[in-house]
Formats: sequence, structure tokens, C-alpha cells
Amino acid sequence: MEELQRLAFKAKTGDKKALEELCKSSDIRRIIYKAIYDVHNRSNYRDYSISEDDIYQETLLKIVDKIKYFVGRRTKITSWAYRIAHNITYDVINKAVRKVKGTKKFMIQTKTLGEKENFNLYLKLEDALSKIPREYKRVLRLYYHDKWNFREIAKSMKKSETTARNYHNNGIKLLRKALIRELI
Repeated sequence: MEELQRLAFKAKTGDKKALEELCKSSDIRRIIYKAIYDVHNRSNYRDYSISEDDIYQETLLKIVDKIKYFVGRRTKITSWAYRIAHNITYDVINKAVRKVKGTKKFMIQTKTLGEKENFNLYLKLEDALSKIPREYKRVLRLYYHDKWNFREIAKSMKKSETTARNYHNNGIKLLRKALIRELI
């Protein structure tokens, strides 16, 4: 591991041979694949197919691109590589989830929940939203996500303001029922 730190410092100063050796290192390869495994197999993301080799290559490219910012006195190169691979894997899985679940998403922004819990809650909300009528879903998206008022929503839908409010109320009721079924 000290050899890797030495190579990282040389690579940081512009030594291309050291950077090449660092990228070919079996320890770096093992650390990157461990990060991919940790995110993909030890979480609720197992259902989503990812290409480990693509993530490995993307991680190496990021290491090569960002090696000049590596601060070796405070961080080990293996920890740094692990974190990069972890983040790239998480991003790839999130892209796969967005592709599976559709393009229009409701963003859940909770500060008290961790990453995994927030993601699980997000998936449950997406499932619940898929079970309510399109008009109700549209009103909820415009009201909560886009921050429109009922007058603007009614105008865009060419309906009365009362209808927009009714769609909102009915959508909330149906969403609540669907969420209760998802959570039980």
C-alpha cells in the first residue's frame, strides 16, 4: 500500500509512467471492484443491471483526470479510489432506476433519512404515483414540484380552479391509499 501512495505522489507531479503503474495495480483494481460490489450487491439496488467493467474504466478515467487534486497526506490512494468508484456506481444505478421508472420524477428531499432510506422511500413514492390517474398526477407535480398555484394549474389544463383543487384533493387521497398499501 505504501508503494501505491508513492506512485500516487509521482503521478500527481506529472509522472505518466507512475500513473500507468498505479492504474494497472491489482490493489487499485481490487479496491474499485470492491466498491462496485458494496454498492450494487449489498443494497436494494441488486435488481438493476450494471456493467462492472464500464464502471471500472470510468473510475480509472476519473482517477487519471483528477490525480492532480489528490491530497495524499490526509487520504490514502485506496480510500480515494474506493470513494470515486462508489460514487460512480451509485450514479450509474440511479440512471438505470430513472430509466426504468420513467423520466418525470418527484424529488424527495429529506435531510433526516440516509441515502439508502431516501432511495427506498423514493421508489415507493414512484410506485404509488404510477397507480393514480394522469390528471391527478399532473396537478400534484405542478403544485408541489413546479410550485404553481391552482389558478395557473387550472389555466394550463383548461379547467376551472375548483376542478384543479378537486384533482389535487383526490390525487392526495389516492396517493395516500397507495402509499399505505406500499408501506404495509
